[in-house]
Amino acid sequence: MTRRAPLASLLLGALALAGCAQVRGKVVAESVRGPVSLTGAVFDAQGRILTLDDGLEEVGRFKSSTTFIAAFYGLALPTWTWDASEELNEALDRYQGEAVINLRAVIEEPNGGEIALAYLTQTQPMIPIWIRVNLTGKVVRRRHRPEEQEPPPRDD
Repeated sequence: MTRRAPLASLLLGALALAGCAQVRGKVVAESVRGPVSLTGAVFDAQGRILTLDDGLEEVGRFKSSTTFIAAFYGLALPTWTWDASEELNEALDRYQGEAVINLRAVIEEPNGGEIALAYLTQTQPMIPIWIRVNLTGKVVRRRHRPEEQEPPPRDD
């Protein structure tokens, strides 16, 4: 029985250190004034598909980022939510755009010393871990076709 106690303690200690450091987050855009698409296309009011090759022109680039943090194996802090609506609306206003296309989310983990950081966050869960979320996209507006432009005023 005395041999089982150290073994049980060792297994219990290994199990306690085998947690998973995690950061939970989600990105939303709930109040953007124009369409936001993960693809290179959006629909117009008549339901037609508009792309950069057909009907849209790029007027600017969108880029924004935020950092999500967690500690105690992701249990101490809640799931973070980033509403990127304000940043998207600012880009639409700045470039006088009507939509954002090709929206991409890229996750950056801490660089340099990842193995040491992973070990520390597993064995010392009070050490926070973080990820950075970078959003990028193209700000676009409808390209005016010649048939859609008003005719010049006539001199009578």
